Amino acid sequence: MLALDDYLKKRVKMAMHAKGDPQIARQALNCLDLTTLKGDETKDDIQSLCTIAKANHVASVCIYPSGVLFAKAAIKESNVNIATVINFPTGSKRTQSNDDATVETTAHDVACAIAAGATQIDIVLPYAEFQKGNTQYCADLLETCRQGCDKGVTMKVILETASFEDAKALRHACQLAIECGTDCLKTSTGMHEKGGATLESAALLLDEARHANREIGVKISGGVKTVDDCARYISLATMLKGQSTIRPETFRIGASSVLNELLETCKYANFKQASSSPSSRNLDY
Repeated sequence: MLALDDYLKKRVKMAMHAKGDPQIARQALNCLDLTTLKGDETKDDIQSLCTIAKANHVASVCIYPSGVLFAKAAIKESNVNIATVINFPTGSKRTQSNDDATVETTAHDVACAIAAGATQIDIVLPYAEFQKGNTQYCADLLETCRQGCDKGVTMKVILETASFEDAKALRHACQLAIECGTDCLKTSTGMHEKGGATLESAALLLDEARHANREIGVKISGGVKTVDDCARYISLATMLKGQSTIRPETFRIGASSVLNELLETCKYANFKQASSSPSSRNLDY
């Protein structure tokens, strides 16, 4: 477990007691990134995901680059964003490839994703390289991504917080991402063997974001399963950054498996229709 100072420890302890209710569920839905990153998605899967996203006014859908162009057509006439992943999930390899991620491949992959219709780019910090001290390689990839993101395209850096055992190192990773131009710090890929987000790791990201010299969002992903989970992270973010930051521009929850419970808590009329969505496939990145 990451070692926190007393200030953050106290707030994590308080957040642990938060419970979900309809208001929390609605906030979470507004900030939800519906995600499918299993790798075997069909066009029907993406169409269903986009239909659910539009019907429930979530923040975005997050899919592999190969599905972005199809999603653009499926998501039209809505405010739902299309997010995709670069060098996912390791940070050092291109998405769905064994090829090394380089400045050149990153520039190419970001440009292709945006041309296809992506409005949000989630890039993985090469966390293993970062922890070896190869920060220049990490900075080069992140800065290239930033340069490739057009005005209006959101850049999120996935830090893979479960891979960090030292709070100081995770703080340094956050600071590097901010220096390289990220709009949002994201906890996890959801695919790391040690797990996904924790309140402790989220507290560190929120703390670094609140001390930045510009507005930085935070995305919680990996392991968000229930409305109570959402309530705990929303409570923590509210304590550290303020209630006004619980909005899609500055706070996200990356999950799909929690969708039906959120809808049931809100008592939405279209809950039964939503319950047959791809969320039943246990997608929680």
